[in-house]
Amino acid sequence: MTVTVSSEARSLDAEVTNSDMFSYTFVVQVGSPSVSLAPNVSLGAAYYYTSLEILLLGDASLNPFSSTSIYFTTNGTDPSTNGVLYVPAYWITRLVNGINVSEYRNALMLGNTTADAFGNSSLKVIAKRPGAVDSSVTSTFFMTKVAPIQFTPGNVSVHVTNAQGIEVLIGTATPDVEMFYTICRPSQCQVPENPTENSTRYSGHLTVNETGTRVRAIGFKQNLATSAVTEITYN
Repeated sequence: MTVTVSSEARSLDAEVTNSDMFSYTFVVQVGSPSVSLAPNVSLGAAYYYTSLEILLLGDASLNPFSSTSIYFTTNGTDPSTNGVLYVPAYWITRLVNGINVSEYRNALMLGNTTADAFGNSSLKVIAKRPGAVDSSVTSTFFMTKVAPIQFTPGNVSVHVTNAQGIEVLIGTATPDVEMFYTICRPSQCQVPENPTENSTRYSGHLTVNETGTRVRAIGFKQNLATSAVTEITYN
């Protein structure tokens, strides 16, 4: 929407000529929305989550305009034509073990359902209001990644004391992950290779029966970035 304002300076003195007419045209445009992580999620931790909790907020200067709507896409397409209407998030407070806990509801969730094959979600957001020009598009990229691999026992001082060895468990906080590992026993090698999807698949059973054994593991899940390689040595 455009607004044109015209002005002219007029003199009360009949002998003084009025000024020229000046016109000013203003474009009424919706302010750009902002994108942020939910307050109860830290960026460092959220990077490893299967999903990210995202809040979309309108320009604070436009609060009086309750008719402003926010639209978004998560696949990199133009939100002005392909956008999904965002339902604003809100706080709720509930009682948990006798303690009031506040949390967001209706936050936008990004994760393996919205990400590409490498775990990237391309979030584009636009704000619209009847009678005004659409806001500029806010573009943000987020990555969701398989959580770090964990070994149990995770204490490197655990000693392999008998021929039966010790049972090693490999896990991650991300559900439904395929994990692969390489193992290097001192009698066979010195340094294990980095695991890939072509390495030995962890099926829930791994026995270490030689002191100084080194194990490396990695996690894969569709539409999530691969976990970092984690290594442990059992002395």
